Amino acid sequence: IPLIVGRSLTYKARVALGQESSLSDTFTLPAEPTEKPAGYTLAQKIIGRACGKEGVVPGEYCEPTMTTVGSQDTTGPMTRDELKSLACLHFSADLVMQSFCHTAAYPKPIDLITHKTLPDFIRTRAGVSLSPGDGVIHSWLNRMLIPDTVGTGGDSHTRFPVGISFPAGSGLVAFAAATGTMPLDMPESVLVRFHGKMQHGITLRDLVHSIPYFATKMGLLTIGKENKRNIFSGRILEIEGLHDLTCEQAFELTDASAERSAAACTIKMDKEAVIEYLKS
Repeated sequence: IPLIVGRSLTYKARVALGQESSLSDTFTLPAEPTEKPAGYTLAQKIIGRACGKEGVVPGEYCEPTMTTVGSQDTTGPMTRDELKSLACLHFSADLVMQSFCHTAAYPKPIDLITHKTLPDFIRTRAGVSLSPGDGVIHSWLNRMLIPDTVGTGGDSHTRFPVGISFPAGSGLVAFAAATGTMPLDMPESVLVRFHGKMQHGITLRDLVHSIPYFATKMGLLTIGKENKRNIFSGRILEIEGLHDLTCEQAFELTDASAERSAAACTIKMDKEAVIEYLKS
């Protein structure tokens, strides 16, 4: 963490002073891939854009810009402690949001203290804090997303319908909020491609369940505990072929990727659907 912070501060200082912004004379930078692929997947392009390049390849270390960061209440106090250890007085990520959707209904005495003290901590650092009872954090974050950006959140179901997000623990959430970046070893991708059109009587939930169903039929996902196999575990689930899908429907699919133990999920959306979502 000190190395990443030091690199970032050095870069920003050089830019502010009008000096050469390259850091290769001071820091040992991550090695670039020796071979450039013929093309990049959607996830690789989005993360590459957040790193200021065309794309990234699986296994490549990168530090994408975190545009959206979400902190939820069960890990919020730990995130606060991590932010204090980072001496963070102002968030660098464009949007940092704190919610209380897990403890609002039946708060314990310690939760009531968190509800009272955590909002001011977030707001004084230029973050946005919801109030208990305001609703689920995913609904709020999804309404404020900027397409083709990268984010993170302290909940395994932080899965953006547009762009891409990598759920993380309290430490990485704090780091992303404070510095505006997050260290990432680019995972491999698994392509899920649908063909044809949704038939009468088929629901979105059927599509959600069809992914593990066909993976099981192909031997890529097993149910038994012995010799267990899960092709999605730790990888990015990239979904294509679902035309006329709304962003609300897309979230149901990305959200379900958490149950597959996927690191993240992207859906190739029609441009018109994204425009309508942003204007609604």
